[in-house]
Amino acid sequence: MRRGIVSQMVCVFVLAACGGTTTDPTAPPPTSPPTQTLPPPTQPPVIHEAHAVSSYLIGQVADGSGPYLVPLHRLLMPEVEPSVTEAVDMVLKGETFTEAGMGVSTEIPRDTELLGVTVADGLATIDLSGQFDDGSGSMSMRARLAQVVYTATQFDDIERVALAIESLPVTAFSAEGIDLSDPMDRETFADLRNPVFVEAPAWGELVGAQFTVAGVTTADVVSCALVDWDGLILHEVSAELPATEGWHPFTMPVALSESAVTPHPAGSYDLALIVWEGPLEAGAQSHVVEYPLFFTAPGDA
Repeated sequence: MRRGIVSQMVCVFVLAACGGTTTDPTAPPPTSPPTQTLPPPTQPPVIHEAHAVSSYLIGQVADGSGPYLVPLHRLLMPEVEPSVTEAVDMVLKGETFTEAGMGVSTEIPRDTELLGVTVADGLATIDLSGQFDDGSGSMSMRARLAQVVYTATQFDDIERVALAIESLPVTAFSAEGIDLSDPMDRETFADLRNPVFVEAPAWGELVGAQFTVAGVTTADVVSCALVDWDGLILHEVSAELPATEGWHPFTMPVALSESAVTPHPAGSYDLALIVWEGPLEAGAQSHVVEYPLFFTAPGDA
């Protein structure tokens, strides 16, 4: 936890004679009182969670299946408002070193640049540099398209995405000849979603004592557990969903006791969110999603 700079104030009081008394020049000089050091002011870290977006990258899930899309939390500078431009620019940067060590990666070439974004009537046209279609392989090409589409469509005013490369509209993408004659939406890449696809909170997000786990699934029952760094289960919840075919949304409220969340010896409040298909009593067995969260400790927000 960061603290404010300690300010030390030294007050020296000079004692002077008063009335008609004459000061004795042979008397010792007046002494100063002891230096007084004030306690440091309380200055908790400023958290700008409103200035954040999700970047959709590619990763295996906890049970080894995949690869699937994974939303990762990306903080912006406090003065920067979340926008599709900022979000796409973030996804082009790829994974961090820590994320790479946990099996998350990007299929977008690192030198790809964002040339522009226009939005009209729910359609975002995203103009990328020529490096975006470098390489080969149907899986890689579809994954990088999905990363851009899911990142852009996290915003309520965007439902579909059209691609341009070097300002030229793309109707057939890459050497694989992927048909882009129609705009892309999330359903275009539904096969790259884990059957329990968690979108909120995102990987690495800072959460408070109450938050909601939300996403879409093909399952009838979804469960989750929140676990601290020492393996202690802090909260468990399950949701029964309509027995319908296809994808349907799910939400599960989480409520934590702040006193139950203990800091890691390193000082951080590390949590793991584990979500799976099936009831609580079955445990995390099928289509398991597991990724880190961070808790807003009392007094830090």
